[in-house]
Amino acid sequence: MRHVPGEAPNPTEGFEDIEQAEFYFGRSWGDQIFTVRNNGGLIGVSTSAWGMFLATCRITFKPGKEPSPERQPVLERYIDFEMANLMADLVKWLPDKDEMAALSWFRQKTGR
Repeated sequence: MRHVPGEAPNPTEGFEDIEQAEFYFGRSWGDQIFTVRNNGGLIGVSTSAWGMFLATCRITFKPGKEPSPERQPVLERYIDFEMANLMADLVKWLPDKDEMAALSWFRQKTGR
């Protein structure tokens, strides 16, 4: 998802400047790198799993579109499949169904 300033929705596809993304999920995934080429749609992976891990993604841009080497993006996100069910249940019980409020409440209670 590319973040755009202002009120316009953030796009999730059509990134003409990106050639591919490489995803690494760690030792439990066999230290394998999952390469996803840009076909004009959503660039990502889908999986079923359990537990938690750090997902890392390296983006490769098309020739002429590359950022300077010091600005080469590497994205990371901590994935916790165990907490997903808890968060879904928590949001379901909130009167306003606000996911960010649920996350804030959870972080306050657990220190995470």
